[in-house]
Amino acid sequence: MMIPVAFSGKPTSWSCENFYLSYWYKAINNIVPITLSNKPKFILVNSTSDSLRDFYLNWQGKTISIFLGLEAISPNFNDFDFALGFDPISYGDRYLRFNIAYQYQAYFPGIRDLETLMKISSNNSHLTRDRFCDFIYSNWDAHSNRDKFFTELSSKLFVNSYGNHLNNSIIPKTMTNLDWKSQSIEIKKMHKFSLCLENAFHIGYTSEKIFSSILSGSLPIYWGNPEIELDFNHKRFINLHSFPSNENAIDHILAIQRNIQEYESIIKSPIFTEKQIHEFEVWPNKFKDFIKIIFQDNSQNYRHSMGTFATRNRDKHIIYYYLLPIIEFINLWMRILKTGQYKSIINRKLSKKISKIYKLKSAK
Repeated sequence: MMIPVAFSGKPTSWSCENFYLSYWYKAINNIVPITLSNKPKFILVNSTSDSLRDFYLNWQGKTISIFLGLEAISPNFNDFDFALGFDPISYGDRYLRFNIAYQYQAYFPGIRDLETLMKISSNNSHLTRDRFCDFIYSNWDAHSNRDKFFTELSSKLFVNSYGNHLNNSIIPKTMTNLDWKSQSIEIKKMHKFSLCLENAFHIGYTSEKIFSSILSGSLPIYWGNPEIELDFNHKRFINLHSFPSNENAIDHILAIQRNIQEYESIIKSPIFTEKQIHEFEVWPNKFKDFIKIIFQDNSQNYRHSMGTFATRNRDKHIIYYYLLPIIEFINLWMRILKTGQYKSIINRKLSKKISKIYKLKSAK
């Protein structure tokens, strides 16, 4: 029997053209039979504003909710019945933490097992690299430490920045037609070090940045998740959280840059510890069990908080999400003005429009 489900928000909020093509629809449907419905028993919600707004205005309290915290955000168990996230917490059968297995399957579908992953990383670690360090970011709206560390390291030795943000280098023509995931890895292959700085400080949140760097065979310089060593062998990367200051970390990086033997020793270290490999291998089964508990238990009911204070709190959300588009627009421009990014953002948008007009004229 097919289980009726729905996704909160638009397909673009789930990085897909339609929900049948969503990574999450496919992942769940491989475990239990589901189908999209206007009258679902389960609603899937993610951390985008579009998805949250749709949930609070149209779905809240009408069906069992599953929150997918795909960014540096903790699940709100007062409002959602079940959740997957990055936080290293336990909450009975209501929560499951993402394992790095999720990252390699979702971002790098060509890699299906640890053996392939480690072989690619090992092969790439032997490449000749003539550039010091890369910085590949387009998002300017991140924790201030990202730009701060880039600036401080660049003052000591030139760091190549290839993204729209703080750009100072041109992407080689041989890489311009690649998708962003492949392009990122190919760029990193040219550098000894890679700056892997998350957009937020969040315990447990590990994105694909350090993963793509290790795949490329470079040496990641990591910041964002202070418990990153839960996911990767601490000997295979430089953890900025283990230094008392950026200055101390930079001194250490430059010392490794000068010491070829130490550098090679680090990049040849195992990617994962034995415990991490075990957790890596058992996580798919944990995910299957978690999905089955949610979708196949016919006695399953609402698990979120209900009553006086919970209801009052959710009622406040309704007003906020009605006004969210206006609030976000104002907040965005406040941040743009505060950081002084308005000139580069306006220039970027104008250049995109001019390029689009030029392409249309050329097509005619």
